[in-house]
Amino acid sequence: MGDDPRHRAQAVELWTTEPVAHVATLVARPGPVPHRAMTEVAWEPDERALWVKYGFFWDQNTEFQRIGLDGARSPVFAFGRYAGAKAVSTFGDVADAERVEIRFYSDAVFIPRPWCADPGPARLIAQDEDGYRPLASAGPSASAVGRFLARSLPVVTVADFSAAAIAESLGWLTGQIRTDLAALLRSDALALTFRVGRKALTEPAFFARIARERIAVAPVLRELLTTYLEVQPALVAANNLYRQIWGPEDDQGALAPAMQALLHLDPAAHDVFRDYLAQRDGEHEHYSTTVMMQTYIAATGWRDRAMIGFGVYFALIRYRDGVISLGGGFLEEHGVLDAAEGLLDPADFAVLIREELDGFAARPDLDCRLGPDALSRELRASLATTAYGRRVLAALADRPAAPPGPT
Repeated sequence: MGDDPRHRAQAVELWTTEPVAHVATLVARPGPVPHRAMTEVAWEPDERALWVKYGFFWDQNTEFQRIGLDGARSPVFAFGRYAGAKAVSTFGDVADAERVEIRFYSDAVFIPRPWCADPGPARLIAQDEDGYRPLASAGPSASAVGRFLARSLPVVTVADFSAAAIAESLGWLTGQIRTDLAALLRSDALALTFRVGRKALTEPAFFARIARERIAVAPVLRELLTTYLEVQPALVAANNLYRQIWGPEDDQGALAPAMQALLHLDPAAHDVFRDYLAQRDGEHEHYSTTVMMQTYIAATGWRDRAMIGFGVYFALIRYRDGVISLGGGFLEEHGVLDAAEGLLDPADFAVLIREELDGFAARPDLDCRLGPDALSRELRASLATTAYGRRVLAALADRPAAPPGPT
């Protein structure tokens, strides 16, 4: 996918892999139309047409279009419900014969298929036309968890909202997790109530207040999370859970509010965030890679070499999760490639990429279907999109290719 610099048209190139050959170029948006990057594609089951998404979450408006292999194209659709919002979106069901499902966070909206034949270049779908419905969570729903937990909700007692009282209570919680995490679970979810004095707070509200008031408990939060991450894998295996324990709200993993609070209080805690990202069901849990990551980088930025290294690791996690990027690669998703250009010379960034690739390949707990060569190719494709990145590629070329990994 790309732009025609002569006319500012956007097009999709189709290639075969065996043998490698160019099949066709499909024009998506002809003419000098201001446009956003193509960032995602979804094929219809018969592979006679595909759907393209335009825009990243920060573009405030994302758009969608159907393109047929015969060259037919629909209007470019946008949703009035999300106009001006930095909403994370993706394709849902593109196989339905009547309408195409688009997902925004935990919502679903729809494009009626007959509208694909409209002759106009664009169509804004109004709220009373989009068929809005809440989307069932990949994890347990908030209402289902709420009903279950209401019968026996673990309560953490906090004397008051002082640093000393909070540290004492979180220390107690850490001990409980270390010795008997299973006793705190309800089905496959960990959700807590914090009773501060006479007032009960939900888990998200409690940790959000810690972050907002910048209560100095970062070391205690770190111990809480590292303890949980140490004991979680054995419990998941023993209870035959699917890859992770779910948290207090839809699409959150366990202790997600605590992880967010730690990142807010200690921007250098990306070392803990690495393990948190690794020990999740990346196919279904998206909160940490969307909301949590966006909030973290928006507040912190890419401040030093260690954070740039984390950015490379995060890109590798996205590939591990099976997410497909068609907007330049995951080194560009949160601006890490641009930040690296301002902080590191190409040779140093190449060294950092090698370190992250080697470290990633050495971790069996990541359960990555891609071998070192495949991951390296993904990163190299992302680097090739900028002049700085191409200089990094030249530095990487000095190193022999890694031995073949699992496919």
